[in-house]
Amino acid sequence: MTPVDGPFVEDSTNAGDTVATSTANDPDGGDITYTIDDTTNYAIDASTGTVTLTAAGAAVVNGGGNLPDFTVTAASTTGQTSSATANVNPADTDTNEPLTLTVTPVDGPFVEDSTNAGDTVATSTANDPDGGDITYTIDDTTNYAIDASTGTVTLTAAGAAVVNGGGNLPDFTVTAASTTGQTSSATANVNPADTDTNEPLTLTVTPVDGPFVEDSTNAGDTVATSTANDPDGGDITYTIDDTTNYAIDASTGTVTLTAAGAAVVNGGGNLPDFTVTAASTTGQTSSATAM
Repeated sequence: MTPVDGPFVEDSTNAGDTVATSTANDPDGGDITYTIDDTTNYAIDASTGTVTLTAAGAAVVNGGGNLPDFTVTAASTTGQTSSATANVNPADTDTNEPLTLTVTPVDGPFVEDSTNAGDTVATSTANDPDGGDITYTIDDTTNYAIDASTGTVTLTAAGAAVVNGGGNLPDFTVTAASTTGQTSSATANVNPADTDTNEPLTLTVTPVDGPFVEDSTNAGDTVATSTANDPDGGDITYTIDDTTNYAIDASTGTVTLTAAGAAVVNGGGNLPDFTVTAASTTGQTSSATAM
């Protein structure tokens, strides 16, 4: 008698699964009939000797238990009999270990007006000790999408709109399911502070004290200073609308005269107004006009 290779697997075993095969030979040529002593957990094909599980036997395995030994008897029409015991222990049941799942939200809040569909919200990692293939799903498919194979959670267009409108994203639940039949769920709380409101940029342009003096003004003389502040911490760049008479330092916001601007003053003319614009990498802009 030959038990089948490999253990039975908890929660994946069925009535009718093969336990062992039996082979008997009567040199005198009699017809052979097979019987088994344990008919609760096993059934045997009287002609072939194949041993299979009954519903009761499958229930033992699926409940995490080990199947008992059994004895097969082969009897020939010549009157000869032979018995053999098959030991399907130990390790006849491979316990279906629980699936573990971890969902990890990304670091840092999402930023209003700077969030897009497809931005990553969280990553998911599941492990099935029994080696099954894992598939991920998510309960909120309005605001989120999930990669069924990797478990990466991203924003949908609707989810990005929530953030860009200054709102907070709702919680969601990821479920991992294995082909071994195990499932596990985990809730990722992406609140609070999932939305960082993009505060307005402030800009002040301060002209230098005193008038420019005809015939004593030079290109490069300072006209004004600019100071901008972005509460969200973006990098600021300054520009000016009149690049004929003025130049501006893009990093500091200092406005100076060009040669053309100095010529206006030295010719007795008045310098025109100008507008400075400060733009932040957070997407905020602010403008101020110097008279």
